[in-house]
Amino acid sequence: MKLPRLVVFRKILSEIKGPIAGIIGLVIVGTFALDYVEPEFDVWEALYCLIVTLSAVGFGDVEVETREGRLVTSLVIVFGIIMVSLFASSIGNRVIQNMLNHDFRYEQVIKNYSDHIIVAGYGDIGRRIVEYLQG
Repeated sequence: MKLPRLVVFRKILSEIKGPIAGIIGLVIVGTFALDYVEPEFDVWEALYCLIVTLSAVGFGDVEVETREGRLVTSLVIVFGIIMVSLFASSIGNRVIQNMLNHDFRYEQVIKNYSDHIIVAGYGDIGRRIVEYLQG
């Protein structure tokens, strides 16, 4: 039985919404924390600095200058790595689980057949084999 694509998409979305919410929450909390500890940053500059830092681009045009700002940035980097790892892990788990379930379903279907012959491929040779077995 094949699941509709919308159902599969909803299942995948339900599994990855936790890590996505964690990344969004990390960006929001990190932005306001950076805005609070850095006297020269406004919210938009803190958000920009945080996104550049999390994406590992590091343009260098915005620098964190206080010790507290560096601590916030370091914590955001560590938690960002954790969140991205969880996100990648949940997607990988879903792909592997899908592959295992797919194989398991085929094994169950094959076990239900008795007095049947399964011909893999239906080219010239496969067609001749089927004709021979039917005759």
